This record gives sequence, C-alpha cells and structure tokens, in this order.
Amino acid sequence: MAETRKRGIGASAKGLELLQEARANFESGRLTYEKIAAALNIDDKTVARFFRGGRLDKHFAIAIIRFLNLSIEDVIPSEEILVDESIRKIESEPNENPERAQELIEKLQVALDELKRKEEINHQAMDWLKANRKVLAQEAVESTLNSIIGQEYFGDQPENSDLEQFTEDIRKYLQLIYYSLDEGSWAVIDGAIQESLVPMNLEVKLYTEALTFIRDQKVAKTLSAEIAQSITLFINYLIMKL
Repeated sequence: MAETRKRGIGASAKGLELLQEARANFESGRLTYEKIAAALNIDDKTVARFFRGGRLDKHFAIAIIRFLNLSIEDVIPSEEILVDESIRKIESEPNENPERAQELIEKLQVALDELKRKEEINHQAMDWLKANRKVLAQEAVESTLNSIIGQEYFGDQPENSDLEQFTEDIRKYLQLIYYSLDEGSWAVIDGAIQESLVPMNLEVKLYTEALTFIRDQKVAKTLSAEIAQSITLFINYLIMKL
C-alpha cells in the first residue's frame, strides 16, 4: 500500500556532503540539528533523518536547503522531485482502478531507488579515484615503460620530461573519468574531446596501455564488482575515443 513506501524526497550523495559542509560553515557557527529544527519549526529527528540520507516531505526538505543557502538542484536530484510530484498527482486524482495506480507508484519508486543506487556507486567510485589518482598514474606509467610498447617508444633511458608529461596526462585522464562519474554521462568526455582538452602529447598507444593497466590491474582487482563496472565503463569509452 502507499502508506508503506518511503515518502518524500532525499538528498543525493553529493547533496549530503553539501548539507554537512553548509551546516559546519554556517555564518553563525556550526549548526546543530536542534537549531535548524527550531528555526524552521520542524522536529529535530526529522532534520537529522534528512542529513543522514532519509526522505522528507518535499516542503520540509526544501526549507532546510534554503535555510542553509544552498541550491535545491545541487542537493536534490531532479528525478527525486519529478517522481515525488508524479506520485502525489496519482494519489490526489480520482482513480477508478486504485490497484493500477498503486502499481504505477511502486514502479516509479523502484526506478528512483535504482537511480539513487547507481548515483551512490558512482560517488564511491569518485572517492576512490580522488584518493588514488596520483598513485594510479605513476603505477600505470611504470607498467607501460616496462612493457614492450613502452620500450619501443621510450627506449632504455626515457627522458624525465617525457615521463613527467606522460604521468601528468594520465592524471588528467583520470580526472576526466572522475567528472564523467559525477555527471553520470559520456558527454563530459565527448565535450573535452571536442574542445581539445584531452591530453595527446604522446603516442595514443601509450595512453591506451596505461588506461588498460589501471582498468585490469587496479580497478578490477581492488574494487567491488559494481564500483569497478562503473569506472570501467568510462575507461573503455575513453579508450575507444582516443
């Protein structure tokens, strides 16, 4: 029944970070949940639930976001609001087939939960990339240098400037994948290529070798299957576009 589903809207993983940052850096000092609740005439447990990823009535959620001077679009995924509005519309309108209406509501909720799950996986992938980007680039460059393809290009004594350039380029590639995960779209990579923002200072096969090493030896062997798949999709797309 409709009463058993998780009602309302919730913040994205990125939105939760923004909420906590805004609470910690509020103009009058760090805010407690109790202070926010008192200012908005909301129960403090309700406020705490929102900051911990729970769903609230849309009006309460928006009130908290605006109180912290944040953008609604930055905190709440647009899909959350659309689904919430659709569900409210279905529930408010007279319906001769309530079972069918409930089925539509449940399907909307399942679709939204899946979007949120994928967004959380991407967020975890981003955290891993951010923490390991420099090490991944260094290890990928070292592996490429030790391979036949690296020896063919650099020889036995590669110039330091070439190594520094190669390492820096791979870091930028990983940063591009990071932004792609954040947007959940190939468009970031496509846009960077169109604007000539993808580093191409060396032979393409060197970049392909380095990215393949990161994908097969680091991502696949270090991360859970879901997170690895999320990163691998964008690595493969970037390799294909090189």
